[in-house]
Amino acid sequence: MGGGFAYVLIAAMAATSSDRAVARLGPLRWRRLHTLGAWYVWIVFAQSYAPRALENPFYVPFALAVLAAAGLRALTCARAMRRTPAASPVPPPATG
Repeated sequence: MGGGFAYVLIAAMAATSSDRAVARLGPLRWRRLHTLGAWYVWIVFAQSYAPRALENPFYVPFALAVLAAAGLRALTCARAMRRTPAASPVPPPATG
């Protein structure tokens, strides 16, 4: 069932991978869909390869690749967050 939902998310991401789809969904919803989809598919792969790697050394490279992909994604997100100025939670005082 979990893998089946991953296919649904992959199809949704493929269907919304155009400028027209981004405009129709809105950038925030598009980003949420693609972030959720990417992490969900990663979880499915991690659940598939990690337990097998503990039992059979053949799966160790695949499990390491899945972990490396998550690490690279997390590193990329952290760098992007450092470059983007944080929105101020309190609006500036009105002048006048």
